[in-house]
Amino acid sequence: MTMKLSRPLGVAKRPSALSASWKEKKEEFLDYDKHLEKRRHLVKETSRGYFQDYHALRQHEGKTWVAPESLIREDKALYFPDVTGMSLEPQETVHTTSLLEGRISIIAMLSSTRSEEHVRSFSHLAVDAYLSNPLFRYVQINLQDNPLKGFLVSLFLSSIRKRVPKELQSTYLVSKQNMEYLREPIGMVNKHIGYVYLVDENSKIRWAGCGFASGNEDASLKNCTRVLLQRLAKTPESSDASIVSDTTEPSALSTSQ
Repeated sequence: MTMKLSRPLGVAKRPSALSASWKEKKEEFLDYDKHLEKRRHLVKETSRGYFQDYHALRQHEGKTWVAPESLIREDKALYFPDVTGMSLEPQETVHTTSLLEGRISIIAMLSSTRSEEHVRSFSHLAVDAYLSNPLFRYVQINLQDNPLKGFLVSLFLSSIRKRVPKELQSTYLVSKQNMEYLREPIGMVNKHIGYVYLVDENSKIRWAGCGFASGNEDASLKNCTRVLLQRLAKTPESSDASIVSDTTEPSALSTSQ
């Protein structure tokens, strides 16, 4: 039986689109705790079988946890890390931190045709309902951290561009970023399945799903997206407080750090 998501996903440090300064790099290099964390990660990865991710696909299509029914509390939520990629149109380098700022965003992490089906099963209701909302953003990240596979994907960008609707091409990123030390924090432990994250205007992960949507997970994502849009529309920074009119919201999800 697949268990419900039991912890907030994300990283503790707020992401930035700026390159780390020499001082920050030095501090990270001298951080003993970070070195221990990386060592534990490497030990864990070397103990995993090469085909473990493939074998996991046989069990519930690799679904490792069930999405929460309500939002992760803001004070418990962690940050979505900065991911860099090349947008389809215009073809330019984009940081997710810049895309997410001040918006309610659904981020779809995909790496194969199967993973595209996974994320679509979650996002279709919310994207259809809110894509025209100026406070909403749908970000798709085609992650290819394997150099050879990344090269092959780059050869077929034109075919990908034909499949992706024009209004979504500026937020469709092809990324070759190394996510080795970020997969565990954001729960993206299987490289062959799709992951979906609902991120608030402060880049915090407030909801997440993986594999194929089951039960009411797609409706839950739509409902949680609506709640965050409603809250953002009521802030003084928003110019249109009537963008979301439904005032019903789910109970807050209290999860441990």
